[in-house]
Amino acid sequence: MAWETRHVNIPALNDSRYIGMNVYNVVITSVLVVTLSNILSHQPTLAYVIESSFMLLSTTMTLCLLFVPKVS
Repeated sequence: MAWETRHVNIPALNDSRYIGMNVYNVVITSVLVVTLSNILSHQPTLAYVIESSFMLLSTTMTLCLLFVPKVS
């Protein structure tokens, strides 16, 4: 089925740009979380708050980048 539909060009189904932006988003936030986690290892409560905030932010940005363009 993928071979038969390889030349189909429907702009609404072309998510490769948004998926690429999501990969960059996740990589950047992951590097930030790991770096801050190592720096703040002596303050576990602050490290937990920052890690969970970055994870929530990354997840929200990923979902928004994927689904908001489809709504408009």
